[in-house]
Amino acid sequence: MKFDPNQTEFTSDYERVIWDFGKQIVPPEISLADAPDEETREGCMQIYDCTMEILADINNHPEDYPWCIPYQYTGTYIGWLLTGAKTTPFKRDVDAYAHFCRRLRDTGSC
Repeated sequence: MKFDPNQTEFTSDYERVIWDFGKQIVPPEISLADAPDEETREGCMQIYDCTMEILADINNHPEDYPWCIPYQYTGTYIGWLLTGAKTTPFKRDVDAYAHFCRRLRDTGSC
């Protein structure tokens, strides 16, 4: 999924919300230009690719994301996955986080 900062037409308000979040993500060719080593670049690319897959899936299947706030799905929830047992979802986020994990597993994303 590409996020052109100059885009002005959207198929829906929902698509615009996803675009508004995605356009803030700095492309890896810019953000990783000065990465110190290949391992760092590779790890960052995995997170970037996963984030783009999630945003594309949210856009293509909005009915599968009933609690969709793009930042939660691409920021908070990925953080919880990466830190494992060190953190847990807030009570208000438990159902949405469980849905997110099922969606990743079911789609093979990330």
